[in-house]
Amino acid sequence: MSPRGVVEAFEVQPLNVNERVPARRLCRKLPIKVRRVLGDGGYDSGPLHKCLGEIGIKLYTPILNRYAGPRSHRRRRVLLRLFYTKSWAGLKSLRDCVERPLGWMGNVGFGLKGLPNWVRRLPRVTRWVSGKILLYHAYLLRKQAAS
Repeated sequence: MSPRGVVEAFEVQPLNVNERVPARRLCRKLPIKVRRVLGDGGYDSGPLHKCLGEIGIKLYTPILNRYAGPRSHRRRRVLLRLFYTKSWAGLKSLRDCVERPLGWMGNVGFGLKGLPNWVRRLPRVTRWVSGKILLYHAYLLRKQAAS
């Protein structure tokens, strides 16, 4: 999600798939202009830091258990030091750029609410979510044109 609330890339997976797995695939789909990714603690993993680092993107996440041992990814140790600075508070406030659009998507009339009975199985859910994100972007464009 960009700071303007635009969904840059997404993937629908079953609930039993850890979010870090598709995140590694999605990092390859990000626009070239992206240099930083801000995620919650669920995205803190050495392989994800490595994957993003290979394409020149820095991942900012809280470090799980506030521990990064000597064999942890170098970036995790840097983030652990950053966590105790005022800069981290500024980064943390940027989470609103993600949480607000997700709230909008869930609360507008056409938004991501409960799935209808006929939307089951991954291919249908993927098409359903894609359509809803498309409607959300049309809503953003309409709102931008009105202002």
